Amino acid sequence: MLIWIENLEDGRFMGVASHWGSRKEAYDFRTPAFAIDFCIMHRLRNVRIIVDVGDPANNIALVVQGAALQEGQNQELPQLHIALKSDSNGGQAENQELEKRFSTRRKRTHGVPKPGI
Repeated sequence: MLIWIENLEDGRFMGVASHWGSRKEAYDFRTPAFAIDFCIMHRLRNVRIIVDVGDPANNIALVVQGAALQEGQNQELPQLHIALKSDSNGGQAENQELEKRFSTRRKRTHGVPKPGI
């Protein structure tokens, strides 16, 4: 089984050292998961991951279109992070209060004689 990444725009394949070349130069990604991760890490768009099982009738092709990031798309993330962090700090204070009221820790028994001895 061979796994390749093909550029849909020009039909070239991802080769060793992350360059596009012919099918003979194509890098075998070994697993579809590795090919998908590669596409995500390198922000590849308009490519096809081909799982070649030896019979063209049974090959699998996964089209990766990707999404163009729009300017300002993630501007709300810092505010969301701050809001979630403040919520978690409130939860920590609540957990500490509950821990004080209903302690689940074992009390020290060092120096206390055991009953019945």
